[in-house]
Amino acid sequence: MTYTLLKRVCLLWAGVSTLAPAAAQQTLAYTEADAHYQSGLGYTRQHNYAAARQEFEQYLSRLQARPEAPGEQAVEAEYQLIVCDLYLGDPNAEARGIRFVNTYPQHPRAGQVFARLGGYYFNAGDYARAIPLLEKAAEGSPEARFQLAMSQYLSGDADAALGHFREVSRRESRWQDAAFYYSGVILFGQQQYEQAIAAFEPIARSEQFAHEVPGYIAAAYYRLGKEDQLLAYARPFLQKGKNVRIDDMALLVAEVYFRREDFAQARDLYGLYASLRGGRLPPAGAYRYGYSLYRLNDFEGAIANFKQVADRRDSTGQYASYYLGISYLNTGNLPYALAALEQAARVGPNAAVREEAAFNHAKVQLELKDSGRALTELDAFLNNYPRSRFAQEARELRGEAFLLSNNYVAILEYLDKEPSLSERQRSQYQQAAFQLGRVAFNAERYPVAVAQFDKSLRFPLDGELALLARFWKAEAYSAGGRYAEAVPLYTQLLSESRPAPLLPDYQARSRYGLGYAYYNTADYLRAGPLFAAYTQNRQAAHYEDALLRLADTQLAAKRYQEAARTYDLVGSTGRSDQDLALYNKGLALLYTEDYPGARSSFQQLVSRYPASAYADDALLQGGKVELAAQQYRAAISAFGRLIAEQKNSPLLAEAYLQRAIANANLRQWEAALSDYRTLLTDYATAPQAEAALIGAQDALTGAGRPQDFGALLADYERRNPGNQSLERLSFEAAKNLFEAEKYAEAAAGFQAFVQKYPASSLGAEAGYTAGEALLRLNRPREALQAFRQVARGGPSGQLARAAGQAARLEAEARNYPQAVRYYRLLEAAGSGRREQVTAWLGLMEAYFALNKPDSAAYFASEVTRSGNVVAGAVSRGYLMSGRIAQQQGRTGAAREAYENTVRQGRDVNGAEATYHLAELLYGEKKCPEARDKVLQDLKENYSEKEQKWIDRGFLLLSDVYVCLNESFQAKALLNSIIEGAEDADVVAEARQKLRALDDKKE
Repeated sequence: MTYTLLKRVCLLWAGVSTLAPAAAQQTLAYTEADAHYQSGLGYTRQHNYAAARQEFEQYLSRLQARPEAPGEQAVEAEYQLIVCDLYLGDPNAEARGIRFVNTYPQHPRAGQVFARLGGYYFNAGDYARAIPLLEKAAEGSPEARFQLAMSQYLSGDADAALGHFREVSRRESRWQDAAFYYSGVILFGQQQYEQAIAAFEPIARSEQFAHEVPGYIAAAYYRLGKEDQLLAYARPFLQKGKNVRIDDMALLVAEVYFRREDFAQARDLYGLYASLRGGRLPPAGAYRYGYSLYRLNDFEGAIANFKQVADRRDSTGQYASYYLGISYLNTGNLPYALAALEQAARVGPNAAVREEAAFNHAKVQLELKDSGRALTELDAFLNNYPRSRFAQEARELRGEAFLLSNNYVAILEYLDKEPSLSERQRSQYQQAAFQLGRVAFNAERYPVAVAQFDKSLRFPLDGELALLARFWKAEAYSAGGRYAEAVPLYTQLLSESRPAPLLPDYQARSRYGLGYAYYNTADYLRAGPLFAAYTQNRQAAHYEDALLRLADTQLAAKRYQEAARTYDLVGSTGRSDQDLALYNKGLALLYTEDYPGARSSFQQLVSRYPASAYADDALLQGGKVELAAQQYRAAISAFGRLIAEQKNSPLLAEAYLQRAIANANLRQWEAALSDYRTLLTDYATAPQAEAALIGAQDALTGAGRPQDFGALLADYERRNPGNQSLERLSFEAAKNLFEAEKYAEAAAGFQAFVQKYPASSLGAEAGYTAGEALLRLNRPREALQAFRQVARGGPSGQLARAAGQAARLEAEARNYPQAVRYYRLLEAAGSGRREQVTAWLGLMEAYFALNKPDSAAYFASEVTRSGNVVAGAVSRGYLMSGRIAQQQGRTGAAREAYENTVRQGRDVNGAEATYHLAELLYGEKKCPEARDKVLQDLKENYSEKEQKWIDRGFLLLSDVYVCLNESFQAKALLNSIIEGAEDADVVAEARQKLRALDDKKE
């Protein structure tokens, strides 16, 4: 206590020291009460409401003894108690406040009580309790009215709130700007945009609301359709972009420019909005941003935006999917386009978009060379949209799909039913008929080929194709032996003068064909000059063959010296039939009695080409040369070589006969008789048997044993006349049934023959052909038994073939040990390289199936070194090497082998190898390369014949897409596989992958 205050207190005490003790006590009570009051105020200022409350209660309890009405300080204490109760959460605070108002209705604090109570509940978010209290305080308090309006607004009573906000906004106060703002917000929500603008405009530059208000004003102009005002209002904000929230404003302005098709401005503003929102736009905005980019040919940008909404199932998603597909088309990404268009065609409410997307989806299938799916989709499209503006083009595309799939029969059947054909369809008709003609020609159905070439010529739109049709029609006539019809066609082509790139080549071919037509009708005088003219061009496609035919015409014309010289030219060309040239040269020299020259030609053939089909002929003719030159021992040697080396030759009977004659000329009767007896025993049905019988008689006479001829003759008669004729007849009857494709009867006939004539020389052929008939009847087990029986019968002309068929059937039955056994037999019994390579291929596959990779690898290596003696053998060998290497984890070796497989050609082996190459790339996480391998190499280069590997490739591609963060593409692809694949295992795996993707997304 300061000195001054102490002095004042002392004086006061001196002044009152004479009062009565009662008065002194009362004054003391007043002083203590005042201390509690002042202490309560202090605690209130410190927000210590519990202590304040206690002090005020003490203060009021001390004043209860006072008889007079409460003073101003007591009223204030009661008011402060209400405040303390509010902050302390006393449920009686409101009741205390009402009592206070009722007790002091005229006191200034009465109005503040309601404002204080209402404000407390307002701040606590209890608007239901705040509203009635604030209503009582609103008249005299802008703050209470503003809180009342906010309570009503936040309680959903916007109409009531709007009136109070307007009242607050009419008079200047700290709540005026907020009242304007919320009035505008309510009016905007009630779509009263003009009034909303009027409410917002006074606070457009308010420090508190300037960040938000311009956006509302811009949105109001947009909703009112006042696009010019919007653009004029928004442009300065968008240019400066400071202290104002411009993201929504940018989006609205972008929408205006989009509607006006000012796609450059729209692009910039959609881009601004996206940059302000972390790269994300609302679905409709993402679509329109993408479409703006699409219209500006920024297809990559369009794709990025369309992808954000393309998987939605509403109209926005449908349009986005459609234009996503078109954008992918413009970037050359056909597989991705396919998935997007499929989504647009399958999901979404807009029928027109579904129609156009379905049509374009089919077109993309066609561009991807998937003719099967293209046809299916085009048929469905025409069925679903028969009156579509794309219907005519769809019908034309059906023709293209048929052409692509080589289904020429179907396209002609389809086009023949059309009431009228467009020019494009007539072109398709021309192409399809021509191709059918070629197919029929290659199948040697020459009358059918002629008819198809005639159909192709009905619409000669393509002049060169018409030229080809006429040429191949002539070829069909010629191949069918109708040379009289072929000759004028060839002649017409030779006289053709219209310029065409292909004409010179096909005129040369026509000269060659006309030469053959004359050659085959033995008109060698006309044929020779044509072949001679054709061979003037040493680069001509059939130069060597024409040279050979020229020599043949000279031989036929008995111009032997010319023929020999021409055959020498054939020999110098390096062509594959040099053995035939040597043989015919030998004949020409033989006819001129140039025995040394003839002998040399025949010997060269045998020494150079021991596996030639003409080797046995050369040995026979060589022997005859020696006979003609009376060199009998040399003749005997030549005929003996034929007999020893060509055990399956049809010339054996003739060789035995000629050797017997040579021995007889040397008076070596026993040697001659041995050959005659072989003929009469083993070749009793051969034409040479009768000559052998006569020769044997002469030989026995020469040997001085003519009496032995009777027994020989009896034995021949016993062997030949009856049973042998019946045996041959029985065999030929079964053979005729086989050739007539009556396989059940043929099989039964051959089996009966084998049982009846177990020792017949025809038994092996009968048993083998029975097996072939059973195969055609789809009775593989019985066929296998027939082939096994032939194989067990020992050496024969059918042993190798029977072993090969038995091995194949055992392998198909997965009986690989037995397959190995028979492939080994084929390898040993085969007379040529082809049988050997076939055996190696089988052994390769069987050992791989038996999990013997080293053996499989050995035979794969042998196959690849052997060349394509068997079609596709080398590619199969490389493929097996790749599979073994991949299985063993030797990735580099596997890749090299697979690449070698692909280089061999586009067959099923190449398709599998391409799939495995993609598999290796995926395993190395080279996902872009794996994608390209499937889409560019596998899908583009292979057809429906290799569908298994294409489907497997697509399954792998779905994993690749996931690797590339292209889940939309992966799911679309899997849906496509599920709906379109025929392989149940592939579909099941696709479903499993799709479920896994969906689960991952969740």
